[in-house]
Amino acid sequence: MREVHQQLEQLGVGVFIRDRAWQSRLTEAEFWRAYEEPIIVWVRSDDFDDTSVESLIPLLRKFPHIRELRFGGTRVTASGVEKLLVEWPDVKIEGVQRPNQAMQRTAGRSAF
Repeated sequence: MREVHQQLEQLGVGVFIRDRAWQSRLTEAEFWRAYEEPIIVWVRSDDFDDTSVESLIPLLRKFPHIRELRFGGTRVTASGVEKLLVEWPDVKIEGVQRPNQAMQRTAGRSAF
């Protein structure tokens, strides 16, 4: 557990649980809860991009109950989101553009 926690921290990823109306970031000492309770994964790193998503996916597979994936200040593109959706199609993803949103924005534009 300690290794997973440290790898997530290095990527700029925090793991949170929701207690009633509060969200609490899990410390290393209480990280065991991430394997037993629904979690919210929050990514906040200017360096986090689609390559980082590929490093994140095997780490997240270890958790049985992912409630949400949140991104803030990252460089994840629609392609990176697509990789996450393949793994977790029913998980709420916030803070990044979904693949269909990117296509909708460019569909009405002229090439001229």
